[in-house]
Amino acid sequence: MQPMYRVVIDYDERLRSHVLSTLAKIQVRFGKAIAMTQSTPKPIKRRGRIFPEIQWSAEKLAKYQAEKEERFRRCQAIFDRIYPEGFKNHYGWYIAIEPNSSEYFIDADKELASQKARQKYPDAIHCMFCFNETGTCGKI
Repeated sequence: MQPMYRVVIDYDERLRSHVLSTLAKIQVRFGKAIAMTQSTPKPIKRRGRIFPEIQWSAEKLAKYQAEKEERFRRCQAIFDRIYPEGFKNHYGWYIAIEPNSSEYFIDADKELASQKARQKYPDAIHCMFCFNETGTCGKI
């Protein structure tokens, strides 16, 4: 175990500067930890949300979840209706479904299908499916 040097200085300023420079040399040369009587304060640990003023109430969160589930349920019903034909003719293609109008956009590229849906319905949230065995887009 390596010793730790503790220095208490109440002498005049000349002696204090000499002692501090000597201790700095010792620390650099031997890598010893030097503790002074005046320690630096520990940083404050911040915990919690980044923006605590932006928090949803339980009611608002429940309402959002219910709307999300309802939107997915409507999109899933549309997808189930057109899946057999799409699976045969467009295997591996993507379909973007706008649930309010029941309109859908099919393309071989996922981004293009999404872009078509956003062009026609810029403010609506659409669901994306794929014509494959599972109907999912990407890896799970």
